[in-house]
Amino acid sequence: MSKADDIVKARDWGVVENNLADVVVTQRLAEVSTLFSPTHRGRVFALFRHPVKRAVDLFYYRQRSTFDPDFEGDVAVMSLKTYALSRHHVENFMVRTLLNKVGFDVTPEDVEVCKDILRRKFVVGIAEEKWFDASVVRFERYFGWWNQFKVSTNMTVNHCHYDRIKKGGHFGSHPKAQKHSEAYDILASRNWADMELVSSDAQAALCAEHRSSRGFARFFE
Repeated sequence: MSKADDIVKARDWGVVENNLADVVVTQRLAEVSTLFSPTHRGRVFALFRHPVKRAVDLFYYRQRSTFDPDFEGDVAVMSLKTYALSRHHVENFMVRTLLNKVGFDVTPEDVEVCKDILRRKFVVGIAEEKWFDASVVRFERYFGWWNQFKVSTNMTVNHCHYDRIKKGGHFGSHPKAQKHSEAYDILASRNWADMELVSSDAQAALCAEHRSSRGFARFFE
């Protein structure tokens, strides 16, 4: 549900209480939370991307997405560095999304609150090629889909499962920013809170099977 109107419709239809959906996909966490209640609760799961990689891919998407109602022509003619320095780039997207914080600066205290939210409320996966497979399986096992759809024993399901993971194009074909290039470092600096969120030792516990004193840093190399 990417639009506010979609969420309003879902609430009017009683999507949650009437069991009309098993999964809700959205970036509007605060608004979607209104679909749930103490008697119809949800569990949040999320795939985390490296903040700079996410920002770079979003930049190239925005340059080419002339079909998108939110397309901005001035972004289409920018360099990555110019975009990284501009108002068009929304820094610390993950922290802002978790806290529904739009019009104010992000603080170190906000990051600590987000760490606690993730630790208590989220099932987390890693949106990096070498960890994507394990993350999907983690979700499937947690929610019972692995056994429900017999992923390990039904060869047809098993083939489709791993074929989709392998060929899904989950990470796009956009150009990549060279690590520690000027544009990369600007984006890393502007997204300091998101960088801390994904690299903090506190979050290593969210992927217990891969615990390390290095925290999430190892997942985003």
